[in-house]
Amino acid sequence: MTKFVKYLPEHGWIPTVVCAEGSNVVRDASLLEDVPPSVAVHRITDPLPSSSRSNLQRIWDRLTLRPDPSILWAKRALRFVLERIDLDEFDLVFTTDPPSAHWVGSCLKSERLPWVMDVRDLWTLAFTYRPASFFHSRIDTAFERGLLEQTDAVVCATKGYPKEYLRAYPALEAAKFVTIPNGYDEDDFIHREPAPSDVFWMTYVGALFDFEVRPRPKGWLSLFEPLASGGDPVMVRTPQSILEAAKKVLQDHPELRGTLRLRFVGTFPEKYLPLLKVYGLDEHVVIDGYVDHGQAVQAMLDADILFLMQDGPGSQVVVPGKLFEYLRSGTPIVGLFPEGLSPEIIRKSGCGIVVHPLDIDALAVTMYERYRIWERGETGIHPDWTYVHKYERRKQAGQLADVFNAVILQHHR
Repeated sequence: MTKFVKYLPEHGWIPTVVCAEGSNVVRDASLLEDVPPSVAVHRITDPLPSSSRSNLQRIWDRLTLRPDPSILWAKRALRFVLERIDLDEFDLVFTTDPPSAHWVGSCLKSERLPWVMDVRDLWTLAFTYRPASFFHSRIDTAFERGLLEQTDAVVCATKGYPKEYLRAYPALEAAKFVTIPNGYDEDDFIHREPAPSDVFWMTYVGALFDFEVRPRPKGWLSLFEPLASGGDPVMVRTPQSILEAAKKVLQDHPELRGTLRLRFVGTFPEKYLPLLKVYGLDEHVVIDGYVDHGQAVQAMLDADILFLMQDGPGSQVVVPGKLFEYLRSGTPIVGLFPEGLSPEIIRKSGCGIVVHPLDIDALAVTMYERYRIWERGETGIHPDWTYVHKYERRKQAGQLADVFNAVILQHHR
């Protein structure tokens, strides 16, 4: 959203932002530099910050607050807009996740403003969605369908999302769905160069998780959600496979102990820290923790290979936003994915290879092969820069402006 706000003025649209003033989220103040001086930003305090809630209170919130606990913030935001903002000065409302923010958009549409809904992540159709009960799932599904029916257009982050929506809600108009993927900002890469190193850096940039996801139950078993399960659990995005493969490489090629390094930039679950010692990797792993966006981009450039991963049912339609910055970095990518959209993008771009996230032997072989390529002073990839450049944020803001213009034109007919 910040990048849309940055570049929309170049395409004739001046945003006004209404967002949460949250105390429970990680903040990167450096990204404020992307907000043009012409853009007004109104921050509305969340009356229910999750950091102050006990586990029992969070369970109560999940049971009682629909469509999500942010609805209390959304009601404040709607009241602020209606009381403090002259809607006659605006041509369109644009909302993004969570679902409660889309509720604000639906309310403002009733004020005769066209409304465009942006979906960065699926909600009830996501494989990580777990309703509080069977009845909550029915309520959420009906709410989601109502939003999709009411909005004038739906901007989706992957081309898989419209297919999922139309499969679940076949009465929807296919023409209202537009795909504008995540991307990269060229401004984040100019004046940056890789730091020289005599170490082979294998890097992951982004958040890692320690929770399991079980498939949702089907048929009559769905009546017993969330107690019932539809299958074995899947670890969605963990360092487990990378650590196991690195252990195998060092066992098979001990001469690499002085050269091979793993680097994790971002949230690293404490659950996996003991494995570093168990696997004999404690001297081979660097954990940076959370860094600002500029440092994250530099880490991509400094790496010799970049890992990216996603597993679990439904992950075939998920494309991590970090992938597009990986493409622009020019660093070889090793994608740990089952087949789906992310492998398709990696292969089409010519920027890397794909290994199944559970195939430890294949991953270990890939690590060693990439090391030997690096040792020869090569990258082993042949990027299609014409393909990569279509994901530049300035171009994507132009695509979004085209959606806005089309909605406005339709609204005035």
